[in-house]
Amino acid sequence: MNPEDYFTKDLDKPIKMGEMEVIPVWFDSIGAKSMCTFVKTPDVNILIDPGFAIMQPSYPLSDIEKNAFQKAAEERVREYSKISDVVIITHYHYDHHKRPLELPESYINKELFIKDPNKWINYSQWKRARLLYEDLLIILNTNLDLKDLEKEPEEIDFKDPYEDLKILQKKDFGDYTIRHKELLEQWKSNMLEISKIWRREKWIDEFSVGETKVHFISKGTINFGRTKISFQRSFFHGIEYAKTGWVEPIVIEYKSSKLIFSSDLQGPTIEDYAEWIIKEEPNVIILDGPATYLFGYMLNRTNLNRSIENASRIVRESDFDLMIYDHHCLREKKFRDRLSPFYNIVKESGKNVITAAEWVGLRPLVDLI
Repeated sequence: MNPEDYFTKDLDKPIKMGEMEVIPVWFDSIGAKSMCTFVKTPDVNILIDPGFAIMQPSYPLSDIEKNAFQKAAEERVREYSKISDVVIITHYHYDHHKRPLELPESYINKELFIKDPNKWINYSQWKRARLLYEDLLIILNTNLDLKDLEKEPEEIDFKDPYEDLKILQKKDFGDYTIRHKELLEQWKSNMLEISKIWRREKWIDEFSVGETKVHFISKGTINFGRTKISFQRSFFHGIEYAKTGWVEPIVIEYKSSKLIFSSDLQGPTIEDYAEWIIKEEPNVIILDGPATYLFGYMLNRTNLNRSIENASRIVRESDFDLMIYDHHCLREKKFRDRLSPFYNIVKESGKNVITAAEWVGLRPLVDLI
C-alpha cells in the first residue's frame, strides 16, 4: 500500500465548531505516528504537535511503504506549519515535534509554546529539548548559543503530583493492590532521582529572536483576541510516574466552542485525567488511546483495563459532538479486539467516536493491510 493508492479522500476536511475549525493534519490511523492538529479561529492559526515518525517494525508494511507514509506526513505537517501563527509542542517525543533543522517552518516567525525543558521532564526529553534549542538558534541565524540561554535552576519545591490524583488514590486494584503499591514506591523513587537533574543542572531561559518567540508552557490561559488557549499542570505520559515523562494537554476555546487535545495520556490511563476531561465539557475531544501494540511488554492487563474504563466513562458522561480516538492504538491490527469493551460502550451510546482516517472518509490504514 502506498499513499497515492490510499488517499482517495480529501484529507483537509475541517471539523467545524461555530467559527472554530479543526483539521487533523496527520494521525496514526493514516499511516505514520503523529497527532498533528491545526486549529483555525478568526483570531489565530494554531498548530499543535508538528511531529511525525515512522511506524514501528511490527507494523504490517514494508520499510519502503512506511517511509512513503512518513514522507507524506512530513509534507502535510510542513504545509500547515507555513500557515500557522502559533505552534504548541506538548512534549519532546519526535512523533510530536521535529528538530528545527529538519522542519524550520514550524519555528521561524512563530509564537512558540513548548513544554518546559527544565522541570517535569524525564532525562531523554531533557536532552532532546536542548538539541531543539541548539537547532533553533542555528536556523534563526543569531550569534546566541545555548550557553547564552542557560541560567541557574530555580528554587522550587517539587510537590509529588500523585498527591493531586485523589480518584486514583481511592481506586481498588483488587489482587493487584499490593503489587501496585510496591510499584508506586519504585516509580516515585525514580521520579525523585530524575528531579535531582531539575535542581542541579543549568536551566534554559525563554527567549525571542525577531518574530520568533519562545514561551515555556505553564499552567494558565493565553488569549489571542477571543481565542483562549489553556494549559494545565503537567500530566503523566500514561501511568502514574511514567518513565516516558510528562505531557501538556491543551484546551482551546472560541466563544462557546471548546476543543480538548489530550497529548499522550494513553487512554487516559489515570482516572483523574478522565474526570478532568468530563468536567471541561468539550465539544470536540482529540484523545490518544493506549499503546495496545505493546500489550504484554510495556502495557499490562490492569493498565489496559484502566484505559478502557476511563475512555468509556468519558463517552458515557460527556456530551461531546465528536471524539477523534487515535494515535498509539492504531499501530496494530488488533486494536478493536483489545479495546472491545470501549467500542461496545461507544456503540451503545450512539456517540460519534472515530479515528482521524474515518473523519475524512477513509478506513484506518491498518485495517487494509
